[in-house]
This record gives sequence, structure tokens and C-alpha cells, in this order.
Amino acid sequence: MTSVTSFHHKTLWLIGSGHMGSAILGGLPESIFEHNQWLIVDHHAPQVERWKHKGKTCVASDLNDYHERGKPDYVILAVKPQDLGDVIRSLQEWLTPDTVLISIAAGKTISFIEGCVPFTLPIIRTMPNLPALIGKGVTVACANEQVLPEQKDIVQHLLQAIGHVYWVEQETLLNAVTALSGSGPAYVFHFTECLIKAGLELGLPQELATNLALHTVAGSAALPVETNQDVSTLRVQVTSPKGTTEAALNVLMAEDGLSRLVSHALKAACQRAAELAQ
Repeated sequence: MTSVTSFHHKTLWLIGSGHMGSAILGGLPESIFEHNQWLIVDHHAPQVERWKHKGKTCVASDLNDYHERGKPDYVILAVKPQDLGDVIRSLQEWLTPDTVLISIAAGKTISFIEGCVPFTLPIIRTMPNLPALIGKGVTVACANEQVLPEQKDIVQHLLQAIGHVYWVEQETLLNAVTALSGSGPAYVFHFTECLIKAGLELGLPQELATNLALHTVAGSAALPVETNQDVSTLRVQVTSPKGTTEAALNVLMAEDGLSRLVSHALKAACQRAAELAQ
């Protein structure tokens, strides 16, 4: 793997600092800003102001405001899928065959990105998720043939700063990844909302219901990770025969219960990811 030292003194551009771009920035340690030259480009003035305090970081609302116009080593494309093509084409005068493009745009394939540039260059398509904001994200990445081992290792080092990183050879798997982990935090948030709402219906005060739901979800998610126990085993351990948990699980695990809903939800998200590639 590439050493931390070899990662230093790289020029990195982040184009777009919305929810996901901000999550990546917010999860990175200060050392990555201190030892590398960053340029953050965002059309939204509040976002531009937000990141101006980051050490050597240069922040601009438009590339035309960046007068040095140096060539970047790495460009993170954190823009909406529908804007990705136009953004890449607007960057062409700053790109070289050695520039590594890192895309987090859902559904947009490597071949789509390749078609936006008139020459061949290294491309890494990634799917991070929102917990990157606190360094607990999970990112799945796929690289084209032009990505060198050293470049892949540097991107690995960068992404590890915001959580776990996995690589796949088969790019089509990224649609399923998007459905599961990319969109997954929203499912967990909604399930937590449902727990709070159900607690209120049972008479719990708002603050207590909220705190119980939040800490139950957080602790339960951490338990299999920290103990390395199978989630099914843990479920059985919590479920006493003919007890309260079993009564609830009889509803959730019914034929038309939670498993069926989650399956339908992920299939819908996966299908949408495939549509975004069109």
C-alpha cells in the first residue's frame, strides 16, 4: 500500500460540496488538508464560505476564479448525476492523461465518464455514504484499466479516512451497492422515525421516545461490528420464547413483513440507479 508520505503534496480538487461532498470533506482529518493542495469549487456561496478555513485549501465559486489554473492530480466529482457530463466537459482544459477522476455520481458509468473526455485517463467510480461525515462511512469503488496501482492506493488511503473501503471488479454491482449502502442510511433514519412514532403512540414522551430509538439503533448497529457476531445469532439471543420480542418479530417477520418491504425498496433503488445511467 502507498505510504502516508507518498500521499503528501498532491493536488486534489473537489467539484461540488453538497451533502455527499461535505460528508467527505467533514470526515477527512486535518492532516490530509495540511499536506496536500486542495481546491474546492462550489457555486453556492454559503458552501464556499464554509470551507475557507481549511489550511492550504483554496475555495472558489467557479474555476474561472482560480487564477493559478494548475493541473490537478486527482479530481473528486461530487455533483448530481444529471450535471456530471457538463461538469467534466467544463474541466477539460485542466485535465491531463494522468489526472485521476473520482466520481460519486450515482448511476453514471465509467464508460459515460470516458465519453466526456477526448482522451484516455484514469477513472474511479465510487459510492460512499453519508456516515462518511463522521468517519464511519462505507465506500465501494471500481477502477478502469488506466488506474495505476499507486493511484489506486492513494485513493484507497483518501477514502479510508472517511470509513471502510471495498473494491469491486464488476462495475454493474455498483447499482446494488447504491441501493444497499449508498441509500441505506435513509432507510435506517426512516426506521428510527418509525420507532419514535410508535413509541409516542404507546404514550412515551417525545424526548424519551427519541432518545430510546436513537441509542437503540446506534447500539444495536455497533454490537455485531464490535463483537464480530452474526446478526441472526444476536437476534435469536434477544428473542425469548413466547416473550415480548417474539411477539413483535411475528409481525415484522411475517410473509408480508419487513423483509419483503426491504427487498422491494432495494430493487426500486437499484432500478433507479440503472435508469440514471441512461
